[in-house]
Amino acid sequence: ESKNINGPWLARAAVREAKLHGVDYIKIYTTQDFAGTEHMWKPDATLVNSPSLTPEEVDAIVNGSHRLGLKVACHTYGGEGMRSCLNAGVDAPNHLLELDDAGVKVMLDKKLPFVPTVDDLVALEQADLRETGGRNSRLKLLEQAVRRAVAAGIPIVFGSGATSVAIPHGKQAGQFKYYAKWGMSPAQALQTAFLTAAGVLNY
Repeated sequence: ESKNINGPWLARAAVREAKLHGVDYIKIYTTQDFAGTEHMWKPDATLVNSPSLTPEEVDAIVNGSHRLGLKVACHTYGGEGMRSCLNAGVDAPNHLLELDDAGVKVMLDKKLPFVPTVDDLVALEQADLRETGGRNSRLKLLEQAVRRAVAAGIPIVFGSGATSVAIPHGKQAGQFKYYAKWGMSPAQALQTAFLTAAGVLNY
């Protein structure tokens, strides 16, 4: 079930309603790909990253969820939307394509993991390169983010990236090789789908 919310109190109400439906995880989207007539990429080949929730709304969702024993996952690429997720202490920050040193510090302070997804960005690589004139892609940004997180000791959690018929569930084993190229040992890469993932899922 998807829901648009306006304001912190309606955000808390949406969390309570989801709890009544039996969910154990709330997922929020704090960045969107459109800003006016721009979609995904700005003329300088940086991401649009228009925030879709205010920091106050994100704080209300995370606090309200944790009070009810729920965890929160956050789809975010960067900018204000990424900062609001990290500052609020979401349990599963996804993507974080523009993760910087300030974001790393917050994640370490709050002991947050990082859930990158690779397969979806591999599938989008050629389109991204075409739209940016070869200057940038979401996969390139993810590599930088994962390398920064791994160097800092942030736990990496395996994210599927299964978003369509073209990227089906159960076909994600190829992601391990990317983690190994981006600073993890082969054993650490494999553990992303077991130890850290189990922790995020409450097992």
